[in-house]
Amino acid sequence: EAFMKPERIIETVLAVAVSIFALAIPSLLVAQSKDALVGTWKLVSVTSSSDAGKVNNAVYGLHPNGLISYAADGRMSVIITNGGRKPLSVYDRLAAPAEERAQAFSTLVAYAGTYSFTGDKVIHHVEVDALENRVGSDQVRFVTLQGDRLILKTPPILRGGEKQVLELVWERLRTGAPAPTAAMATREELIARAKSLELNTPYVPPPGDPLLHHTSGFAKIMCSAVFITGLDPDFAAENVGYFTSPYAERAKVGKPVIDRANKTVTIALPNGVTRTAKYLGDQGCVTLPIGQNSVNFSPVKLKSHLADASKQPWPMGDLLPQDPLPPELDAVKVKQAVDAAFASAAEMTAAFVVTWRGRIIGERYGAGITVRTPLEGWSMGKSLTGTLMGILIK
Repeated sequence: EAFMKPERIIETVLAVAVSIFALAIPSLLVAQSKDALVGTWKLVSVTSSSDAGKVNNAVYGLHPNGLISYAADGRMSVIITNGGRKPLSVYDRLAAPAEERAQAFSTLVAYAGTYSFTGDKVIHHVEVDALENRVGSDQVRFVTLQGDRLILKTPPILRGGEKQVLELVWERLRTGAPAPTAAMATREELIARAKSLELNTPYVPPPGDPLLHHTSGFAKIMCSAVFITGLDPDFAAENVGYFTSPYAERAKVGKPVIDRANKTVTIALPNGVTRTAKYLGDQGCVTLPIGQNSVNFSPVKLKSHLADASKQPWPMGDLLPQDPLPPELDAVKVKQAVDAAFASAAEMTAAFVVTWRGRIIGERYGAGITVRTPLEGWSMGKSLTGTLMGILIK
């Protein structure tokens, strides 16, 4: 189960040196700010996937060209051309042969307008476009920011007569970049070493229907959000765990059906198959095998053998020191950091904790959230599970 127990296990996991984390419910990742999007980005790659499971890694050729720019004033523009695009036979687009003009048009994507950014998706409000049909439309792109990498993912769109989801990877374009430093060279060496240790095997996706797997994850995420955290179902479906079941995949299936009496969430696929996740008490939420109405194990009630958390100092308990912060810490700046995490209501920060040398020095929770609210642990849960497995194996 990916949710933390009521004790302050989240802080315990993060209590190393100085660590700061924020759980933002819309993406359950640190909220991505508009400032991080502003700038010009160069296209790296475009990949498409269809309903039939076909993947195309060369949507605009193996080496596509493209630039996308987001300005601080809310305006944007984008242009993409196919790699290996052929020039017209004459330097006159009106006098060029019709087939050449058609080829030039079909290998070009270009539009401009304004944009709005919510942290997990950007919406392009198209004002001018090489394709007139798109003028006045809103083009939704789901956003992932990874340092100088920007990943934009489309909802299902019609291309060549079939619906496809496109994933476009961009890299921030920097002008007048300094010469590589020793630190940069070391980073490149680390990347090269990591690549040398990779197994030379192709990626093989899990057998079966990808949408079936996505929907299984969607049902489980919804079950946990509703029956463990206590979120509103519509809010959870829109904002929780998109990397387990991307929005584009959620759009292909039915609305989750919540059965509060039996503590289940059921989602129907277009082919009539349903995936159901059930809340099992201390075992959390589990997606049931297809065609079954129960799991293949007997849920048990767990009894904690830990000491009373209210009487134990943090991190093993909830007691916090009452003495003032050490003089080397600037309490005003700590408060400013905490305030910044909650400055924008749109980012919907759920929890923010600052630790320093094994001590909590800053802590705040959003509306409806307390220190005991079970929030998703995600990769922290994997770290704990991996540690426990290692101890058991040893």
